[in-house]
Amino acid sequence: MEDYDAKSNFASFLPGVGGYFGKPVWAFYVNRAQAVSTFGIESKDYPLLEFNAANKAYQVTPYIGFRTFVRGTRKNTVTGSSFQIEPFSSANSRNLDDENDDPDKPKRVLYVGTNEVEIQEIDGFNGLTTGVKYFVLPEENFGALIRRTTFTNTGNSDVELEILDGLAKIEPSGGKLDGMLKSMGRTLEGWFGVSHADDTLTMPFYKMSTEPGDSAKVTIEEKGNYCLSFIESSDGEAELLPIVFDKDKVFGKSTSMENPRGLQASSVGEILDGPQL
Repeated sequence: MEDYDAKSNFASFLPGVGGYFGKPVWAFYVNRAQAVSTFGIESKDYPLLEFNAANKAYQVTPYIGFRTFVRGTRKNTVTGSSFQIEPFSSANSRNLDDENDDPDKPKRVLYVGTNEVEIQEIDGFNGLTTGVKYFVLPEENFGALIRRTTFTNTGNSDVELEILDGLAKIEPSGGKLDGMLKSMGRTLEGWFGVSHADDTLTMPFYKMSTEPGDSAKVTIEEKGNYCLSFIESSDGEAELLPIVFDKDKVFGKSTSMENPRGLQASSVGEILDGPQL
C-alpha cells in the first residue's frame, strides 16, 4: 500500500503463532506511523505497549508507539550538510487531497506478509531510506516481538548517522494492568521500576515492585518485561546496544511526546552518560 498513512484507516493482527513449544505474542497494527500500536502476552490485560481500541490506536500510535530519530551529516561535500528527521512522522505524511502538497515529502509504503508487516520510507530529499519489519519469534519459552530496522544511504556522498530507535513507552510486568493504566495510570507509576543485569544498559528489566490491587494480600512481582537491541555488522557479527529507558530524557517537557525536545538539546551519547529515572 503506497502512501499508507494517507489512506483510509485499517487495522489487523500479526499471526498469534508461537509454534508447538513456543508462546505467542498478540500484536495489533494500523496503517499509521510505524504500524504496531499495541502488543503483549496472554491477553490485552498484560501489555508491553498499552492496548487501545482501533479508533484510539489511529490517534496515539504516532506518539506512544515505535519512534525513530536520525541526525545525519553528509561527508565528501564542499561545505558539508546535516539534517535531523523523524522517519514515519505524521507531520510529514502526504495529503492526497491537496494538489499543492509538498512533493519533497517522503514516499511511504506498507507491505503485509503472511507472518510479518513491513514499512518503508523513501526520503529522496535527504537521501535516506528507512525500513522496519515486525514478526513474532516462535518456538521459544517466552513471547517476543522482533523489530528489524534498516537504513540505506541513497545520497551521492557518504553519511554519518546518529540514531535513536525503539518503543517510546513500554509497560512493566505487574499483573492485569490494562484497565488500571486507563483509570489510574499516574498512580501506578509509584510502583514502576527498571533494573539492569549489568551497568551497560543493554537489558533493562521493567517490573512493578508489587502487583497493585485492593487486597490485604501483598503479591511481590518477580516477573519482568525486557528488551534487547543489537546492531549487525557486514560480517554477521552482532553487538548489543545500550537502551534509553527514561522517556523524559528524550521528550523533555513535550508531554504529548510529539517532539523530542530532550534529544534536540543533547545527543544520544550524552543521554546515555547521564542519569535516567
